[in-house]
Amino acid sequence: MLYGLGETFIHPEIEKILKFLKNHGKILSITNGTDEKIITLGKLIDYLGFSVETFENINSSFRPIPPKEILEKAEYLSKYTKVFLSIVVCKNNLFELPKLIKWAGERGINVSVSHLFPLTKELANQTLFVEISEPVFKKSKTIFKDIKEIEKLYSLISSYKKPAIELYKSIQKELGDFYLNLKGLIIAWEKEDLLKRTEEVFHQCKEISKKYNIVLELPKIFSNEKQRTCPYSNGIYIRADFKVAPCLFLSYPYPIFLNFAEKRIKEFICSVNQVENNKDFLKFQEKKENIVYYFPWCGDCQLIESCWFVEEGMDCYTNFPSCSMCLFSTGIINCIV
Repeated sequence: MLYGLGETFIHPEIEKILKFLKNHGKILSITNGTDEKIITLGKLIDYLGFSVETFENINSSFRPIPPKEILEKAEYLSKYTKVFLSIVVCKNNLFELPKLIKWAGERGINVSVSHLFPLTKELANQTLFVEISEPVFKKSKTIFKDIKEIEKLYSLISSYKKPAIELYKSIQKELGDFYLNLKGLIIAWEKEDLLKRTEEVFHQCKEISKKYNIVLELPKIFSNEKQRTCPYSNGIYIRADFKVAPCLFLSYPYPIFLNFAEKRIKEFICSVNQVENNKDFLKFQEKKENIVYYFPWCGDCQLIESCWFVEEGMDCYTNFPSCSMCLFSTGIINCIV
């Protein structure tokens, strides 16, 4: 699987890499479709995703060619290999989504949709999901009359008022194994109308995909702390410089296992075997396979605003690095793995 934080086809040795890997198995990759090499090299890939978000050219600096040209390349290459669309959805393009699904359906092209990753505050304001667990949100609708009640409790609990603490504890009992993040709950109530619109658009897209009999992968709108899974539990991530990490999300801040920067591509398979026998790697893999047990979920944590662990890349279970904020594990961010 060739993908990550960058465009695969601008790698200077991409043609050599593809030809080598073609002899060892199937290749999956994602492209933004802007590099002209894609027309010829795309035929070497077994599963090729095209990253496109809209029919309109809303950001020419990010997409140097119009989206329609990218879609034309996807349609052309669909005659030679299995092509799918990889769409990141947010406020700006939510109502474009059904049109893209219809376009794909008419051509028999499958679609994978993911939410926008909130790397900045500006991007976070564009998101169509919330990080608290859905059972917490649903239960809150039976406990609170309106958002003002939640805001009042949040204000009082922040001031350590005894009645508020007692009320908080009683609500926490009703939630059972889930935790009550009041700030996260306020955000969810504020976004409720937007979340409902997103759900409606997703339902519309499902109906379109059924009509054309294509595969449509949609992300979740809420998380669920008890249903997290790691898409990388049976894999590893190797950066372009051959540093090895547990996954894409941890690959740049924490390439913690081994560095094969001196290895040539033909020694690659041997390098992977060394990683898989590394004790640190095996220990982390075991944790990823049981992510609900080994890692807390920050989205439901009532202490997240004052938490110093997150800034250090740790969590309150003493894991380092941690998967406690991983949106991939919740299904909010869809991973091509």
